[in-house]
Amino acid sequence: MSIINWYEEMPTKFLDIPTPNPNKSLHGFDIPFRLCCVAPSGSGKSNWITNLILRVSSTTSQQSTLKQNGSALQLINNSTTPTIVFTISTVPSLTVSPTQFLLDATCFLTTNDVKSRLPTGTHTLLSDITTGSLTISSSTSTNTINGTNTINGSTTFTLIPSCSVSATSANQLVNYTTLNAQNFTTLPIIQANANAWSSTNSFNSFLPTSTITATSANQLVNYTTLTSQSFTTLPIILANANAWTNTNTFNTTLPTSTITATTANQLVNYTTLTGQSYTTLALVQSNNNTFTANTSFNGEASFTTWVNLLFRTRIYDLGLGGNYTQMYMINTNEFVLGPNGNGNQISLYCKDAVGLQTLTFSSASIANTSNAPFISNGLATFNNGAIFNSVIPTTSISATSANHIVNYTTLTSQSFTTLPIILAGLNTWTNTNTFNLDIIVKSAVYLNSISGGRQATFYLDTYGTLAISSDNASGIIQLNTQDALGNTYNRIIIDENEINTTVPISLTIDYTYYNPVNFVSNRLGYSTSNTGGTNILTTATGNNSGQLNLPAGSWNITYTGTITVITGTLTSLETLQLFIADNFNANLNIIGLEVLNYYQITTILIGKQIKISASGNIISYNNVNTEYNLRLIPIFVAGAGGLSFTGKISATRNA
Repeated sequence: MSIINWYEEMPTKFLDIPTPNPNKSLHGFDIPFRLCCVAPSGSGKSNWITNLILRVSSTTSQQSTLKQNGSALQLINNSTTPTIVFTISTVPSLTVSPTQFLLDATCFLTTNDVKSRLPTGTHTLLSDITTGSLTISSSTSTNTINGTNTINGSTTFTLIPSCSVSATSANQLVNYTTLNAQNFTTLPIIQANANAWSSTNSFNSFLPTSTITATSANQLVNYTTLTSQSFTTLPIILANANAWTNTNTFNTTLPTSTITATTANQLVNYTTLTGQSYTTLALVQSNNNTFTANTSFNGEASFTTWVNLLFRTRIYDLGLGGNYTQMYMINTNEFVLGPNGNGNQISLYCKDAVGLQTLTFSSASIANTSNAPFISNGLATFNNGAIFNSVIPTTSISATSANHIVNYTTLTSQSFTTLPIILAGLNTWTNTNTFNLDIIVKSAVYLNSISGGRQATFYLDTYGTLAISSDNASGIIQLNTQDALGNTYNRIIIDENEINTTVPISLTIDYTYYNPVNFVSNRLGYSTSNTGGTNILTTATGNNSGQLNLPAGSWNITYTGTITVITGTLTSLETLQLFIADNFNANLNIIGLEVLNYYQITTILIGKQIKISASGNIISYNNVNTEYNLRLIPIFVAGAGGLSFTGKISATRNA
């Protein structure tokens, strides 16, 4: 195996780390170094070592000093060009020299100055101040700010800044001299005076505003006053289609129009009115009129004489819908009221003695309903039956013939009953009853013996199990059949201990039930097996290989034990005892399953095997599973050789 040189694998950044060695010129060693000082006693070893320590840390060439001076901690660099550098993650963050104080790579402090190392860049001073105030020097000092400066926030001047330069462009601030020389004024002065505008003033960006409502004719009005009173202009009225929502009176001059009306809602002029033979309501009412087209009356129409309807009359829905009812006579003797809509009905209303209007009768395609008492003085015939949902009809007459309907008095006086009473009661049948249809029993069926005192039960439980029970101490269930000659025989007798059959049992099982997945541990024919591990044997010592856990029942057990020579040559083999043991490794002494073979075998070569098989039956009475182990006890001399043991045990349920 090759050896890894970890000094070659290690990153160089961990190897090439320079160690400060300022006094190498005094002692001549590289740091770090290992040194052994060996010499006779009294030869000056200690003196030489202390001199070496002095030269390594000699103060004659000391570069830096860290010391406590009173309450101050001092870091002193005594070199000719002293510099102190504070570094974070290999990046210099603070550099101190006699002439400047360098903050990272952007700015530095010098005597009476703060300079930037990026003079062409954008700089921010004290950007973390969000509240409070910043004062530059004292209020009595004079400060000069050179260059073009932009102030983004609000600036308050306790003393007004001064300027001797006159403004020359629109955005420049003006001094007091410039303001007075050009007759400038202020907005408060303008607002406080009565001003007369002698020239045109344009309000292109903002309109003048007023919160005062005009009260006289010459005052200007604001938008609120104008819109709140719905003022408009004559051109707007003339150009629009106007809807007059109030009464307009033309007492002096009537409006005129030279246009002839062409639609129903247009006003007509006199020419149109007289040219088309229009008339008045008074003329229509006083004349004998014949209506040759459809005529609609939107108001009430009163007739003081007969109204003769010579054709079908339609009465429309009050809701102005499309449904209507026709009223007419046909065949000289049939009066028809016919609603045209689907599912319509004809309703008759009457007022009672106190004026309450109620629905007394309604007729529809599915039924005629009378909401008032129905009195028939003649013979009433029901060809299709009659249903009484709320009140049963009554009669005080007793039935005298087969087709008469009987009242309750007649029914009970002759001991009649009802099916619900029969179903709910405990009935005793004293005669033979024949049931030609299925009998459905929703509870248990109890059979009493002919002599009394004995009982059997038939019922179906909630899990769908049909139970047949003889409810008697030491009771027996017996199944009888007859042979071809009609002779009766007991075929199956079941008591509390066993089931006896007097005829052969034939089983016809569908082939799908022979699938091993359909066999569980409590079914006949269920099989299970286990192959144990391969174990090394020791003479006269028991060894287990193969185990089964079986529930109660009768089982056929088979097993095979394989003994193999595994090393060298077996010197001799005397006995092999193979048997079934319990969970305590005790021999259960099961007939057919205990094998003890004697041998006088010597010199068995490696790889040779001995197989022992046996079969027998066991019966387990335990309510829980029983453990069965295949156990081998060998007697042999191994010499340079040895044996291994592998067992397989199987079981098949008999009962």
